[in-house]
Amino acid sequence: MTYRDLSGLFAPREIAIIGASDRAPYTRSVFANLRDFGFPLERVHLVNRKQTTVFGRAAVPSLADIGSPVDVAYVGSGAGSVLDVVDQCGKLGVKGCVVLTDGFSESGAEGGALQRRVIDLARSNGTLLCGPNTLGFASIGRGVPLWGRPLPEVVAGNVSGVFQSGGVGGGFLELASGRGLGMNTIVATGNQADLDSVEYINHLVDDPGTDVIAAHVESLERVVEMAAVVRRASLASKPVVLLLVGTSEVGRRNAAAHTGVLSAPGPVMRMLLEDAGAIVVDDIDELCETVALLGHVASSRAVDCLRGADSGVGLVTVSGGECTLLADAAGRSGTPLTAITVDERTAVREALGRPSVVGNPMDVGNSPRKNPEGFERGVRMMAKLPNTALLASRLPMSDPPEPWLMDAYRAVARIAREEGKPAVFLSRTITAVPPQLDEFFRTEPGVVLLRSYHFGMRAMAGLRRFGRWLDEQHGESPWPAAVAAAAHPPATPPPTVVPYQTVRRLLSDYGVAVPAEEYARTGPEAAAAAERLGFPVVVKIDSVDLPHKTEVGGVAVGLECAADVLAACERQQADVARLAPHARLAGWVVQKMVGGVAEVLVGATTVAKVGKVLTIGSGGVLTELAEDVRFLLAPASPAEVRRALSKLGAAALLRGYRGAEPADVDSLVALVVAFGRLVHEHSDELDVAELNPVIVGEAGSGAVAVDALLIRAGSGREGRDE
Repeated sequence: MTYRDLSGLFAPREIAIIGASDRAPYTRSVFANLRDFGFPLERVHLVNRKQTTVFGRAAVPSLADIGSPVDVAYVGSGAGSVLDVVDQCGKLGVKGCVVLTDGFSESGAEGGALQRRVIDLARSNGTLLCGPNTLGFASIGRGVPLWGRPLPEVVAGNVSGVFQSGGVGGGFLELASGRGLGMNTIVATGNQADLDSVEYINHLVDDPGTDVIAAHVESLERVVEMAAVVRRASLASKPVVLLLVGTSEVGRRNAAAHTGVLSAPGPVMRMLLEDAGAIVVDDIDELCETVALLGHVASSRAVDCLRGADSGVGLVTVSGGECTLLADAAGRSGTPLTAITVDERTAVREALGRPSVVGNPMDVGNSPRKNPEGFERGVRMMAKLPNTALLASRLPMSDPPEPWLMDAYRAVARIAREEGKPAVFLSRTITAVPPQLDEFFRTEPGVVLLRSYHFGMRAMAGLRRFGRWLDEQHGESPWPAAVAAAAHPPATPPPTVVPYQTVRRLLSDYGVAVPAEEYARTGPEAAAAAERLGFPVVVKIDSVDLPHKTEVGGVAVGLECAADVLAACERQQADVARLAPHARLAGWVVQKMVGGVAEVLVGATTVAKVGKVLTIGSGGVLTELAEDVRFLLAPASPAEVRRALSKLGAAALLRGYRGAEPADVDSLVALVVAFGRLVHEHSDELDVAELNPVIVGEAGSGAVAVDALLIRAGSGREGRDE
């Protein structure tokens, strides 16, 4: 995909505030923010059709009356005037518009029509448009705060944010201010009618002042493109921490009411973005703590510090009870703790003079006060362990801290710097930090405070997931093909279930293996086919009107002789006539019965806002019971399929559970890749496709699709060929 250059939007030299008024709090806040951040006020032009003085400064009635070029216009006038303003911007060469005004797609059909007219005009004249229904943006690093509410005291730093809600973005800025988190750029996307989260994040990937991207997404039109941009950011070691909301049905509807856009189904969107490298979080506190940690490690080029399979966190605390709390929090979140050998544990005990030290987390007791030299030796041993990638400490937070306690904090920070390990301090809960310690956390080089064990451990687990994602990347992704398909959705042909003989030819053409089988038009033909194949066999009816064959007794398994086959065909024919008299019965499929190590579901469907999505999961009856699935974009590479399989709950069966033989994973991967190519290359024809189950044999014996169902695009039908 080709994206527009947004650098002119975020670094304007001349700004116009349209609809500026002393009675309008949003435009008043924009002006105050520009003044407070030191933006030259002689380059801020105020536009008001009725007043000649606003905010104590001269105002003009229109953009054309400014008399000098304007780079960005902040539009606070009514929705009815926005079309004229955008037209003026195009004629005067204004690079960007930030439209605060609401009353567009979020307000109904009439507002949606107005929004489309505004966007068509903006795009025709080359004006970038942020919003509408947005607070705007704040380029903290450049001193350009075009934000429609008062900004807290925020320091410049390496974190940028893209928030669909200005309210959520403002809340994040308050949290960032309260903890001294350095911000570079924050933007509220609003209705994202023109510029959306995809383009903003793409811009930030190339922004030298951004190391970490925080994002809040309510609704997303271009899920596949977002995944591709997140992947680009992740491969550039610029992690995207994503607060994904509106994933429940109630949440999706609320997001539509807020922005006028209905989001893609949450589980699919979340998994695709995680597979692209996004660190998906569940609330704003987790977002803040994760971003604080990542901004800290990114500033020291250690964003991949937890990348290695054996790398972990070394934890130091002052209480055995705290050790248990921390260990539980680490276990729940998936934060790896550095393993300590018996010899290393003995050495730490001797250094601290504490025989009760059991490992990691390490209980140093009262040694910071009574034995500071031993405390430092123990901390250094923890930091020096080969697999300690990050040093975390929980020390008391008394107010005011006694001198020995401040010495302990400084010692941990110094040791971490000397050993080249990022230093993290933890508080038990989200609570006020004593002023002296707050100053230490803000000013001491190379340290960060994570507030609460819960969110602190989840932040470290997110860093771990990102590191492991980096470690898994090999070769190129097939996503460009998937992105192109999503950007140009096909026309919808009439609905129909594809006849099995056509399905069988397609599977064969793409190399998707099936059991030995024959097709029969009559019962006697089926009996003869079974004798040629060899018993036992499975007999299934073939009818495009009955995708759910088991509902009419249309599948008979374990048939041991020709008489059994003939009887089964007669019984099935009678059952179809009784239970589904409308159904057309074309014939029977007779298959050699096969067994294996595991059963896997492989499916594909067209997902709104996404395109063709592959589903891999536990097959057979476990599909509904276990809900054990992974989602991938079609087509998928072998490496992507292998990673998805490894993350299933059924992965233990594939590896060989409790002494059982391992499954032929290589054959399964090849089958899924072939199936992904099939559905991608026929994406203009197929809506639903499913192989269930795929029976996977022991290593070297293959994987076969026992049942198959293809439904042409537009049918809206769902189901499985059983």
